[in-house]
Formats: sequence, structure tokens, C-alpha cells
Amino acid sequence: MAELNQHDVESSKAQPSGAGRKSACCGMDMDYVRSINGILKGNQIGWTCLAFIMSWFCGLAALSILFAIAMCFGLVLTIVIFVAFAFSLKSKKIDFYLADFLVSIVATVVYFALSLPMLILSGGAPLFILAGIFGFLALAGFFVNILFSFKRWRSSGTRAASDNQPYDTNQ
Repeated sequence: MAELNQHDVESSKAQPSGAGRKSACCGMDMDYVRSINGILKGNQIGWTCLAFIMSWFCGLAALSILFAIAMCFGLVLTIVIFVAFAFSLKSKKIDFYLADFLVSIVATVVYFALSLPMLILSGGAPLFILAGIFGFLALAGFFVNILFSFKRWRSSGTRAASDNQPYDTNQ
């Protein structure tokens, strides 16, 4: 046990703390997860998940089912983009910055088009109202993300898609 602790102490002395190392936990780029963009993705995933769950408790109304399908697609796409950035996945064919921007635009429009009727046509049903409110909270996250993802996408245009650069939290 003492040998193991001694090895840990020696290896920590050999590597300067924070100098040139990327902050990682479980393979995730923690710089991205802690950045405003990572926090927004967590916000979007959380509120969309709650809206999706509430829509299933609303029953078999056509609006509720359409709302649940839209929330499911938004949730899956947001999780895929979060994983792509958090694990620093690079693709020569997919520009994840552009994908994030486009998903945010489409989600904002679709969430608004479906959350508003959930509130208006609820008939006072608390679950419909709650699902609509969670939809609007997710919409707010996507709307703010449009501004940040556009800035990142425009600034990433100068870099080649094949560059293996880590996520820059200053963008």
C-alpha cells in the first residue's frame, strides 16, 4: 500500500498540475462540460426530458403524442451533440458546430409551435400546463444556445474539420 501511495506521489510530481493537460473525467472533456455551452446542453437535456415525461402522463391526446415525439427527437439529438462535444469526437464529414446550431434553431421553432398549444388547449389540465412550461424552459435553453452556437460555428470556419483540436471554452 505504501508503495502504491509513493508511486502516486512521484507521478504527480513528475507532471505539473494543469500545464498542458486537458481536464478529463471518465473520458469526458470537463472543460466543455463546465463551459457555458456544456451547461446549456445539460439544461436542454433536463428540461426536455421533464417535458417528455410529463407529456406521456397527459394521456393519448393527439397533441400530447405529437409533443412527446418532438421532445423525444429533440432529446436524442441534444444528447448526441452533447456526447460528441464532451468526448471530443471528430468527424471529417460532420461539422458538429453547424449541427448544434441547426438543431438549436429547429428545436426552438418546433418547441414553440408545440408548447404554446399545450398551454392554450390544456383546458386547465395541470399535466398539460406543466408539460408546456417545461417545453418553454427547454425552448429558452435552445434559444440562448443559438447565440452561442452561431458564434462557435462562425469562428470554427477558419479551422479545418479534420483538425484534432480540443474544445475551446473561449469560443
